[in-house]
Amino acid sequence: LFCVCISGVFLNVGIFLVYLHFPTYAMENSSTEVEVSWYISIAGISSCVGRILLGMATNSEDVSEDIVFFGTYSILGGATILLPSFIKFHYAKICYSILLGVNSGSCYVVINTIVLRLTGPNHVAQGTGYVLAYIGVGTLIGPPLAGKLFDVVSYTSLIFKYSK
Repeated sequence: LFCVCISGVFLNVGIFLVYLHFPTYAMENSSTEVEVSWYISIAGISSCVGRILLGMATNSEDVSEDIVFFGTYSILGGATILLPSFIKFHYAKICYSILLGVNSGSCYVVINTIVLRLTGPNHVAQGTGYVLAYIGVGTLIGPPLAGKLFDVVSYTSLIFKYSK
């Protein structure tokens, strides 16, 4: 359970680095404010759709919640590493927004089942509370770290290399 908690901290720190600096990074690379607002909207909509689809997928016995929890963030990390290579292409930013949305909300779909398996049915509420508290710590650390990193580096493509 402790490993899931610690991963929640680091996952949320990385997600907030991306969410806070992706709009600026896209605008630095030939996107308009309207396009950037669409990218963020696409990420939000795909997050809703992704949570539903991943929830349905994890109902199957053939799909491991651990793979969904850690695998989706691995996919998002790989896409974030590759983003500077394709940032000039409009459709690449749309695809990245879809990946960002689908993968950034996936952990919340499977937290309860992972905690249930690790703690048992008698302690699932406490375990989920611990995991969400650690995720909250990552949420509190992420935005100030993103701002400080931008103040120090002042170059958004480096932030994307550090975020995942």
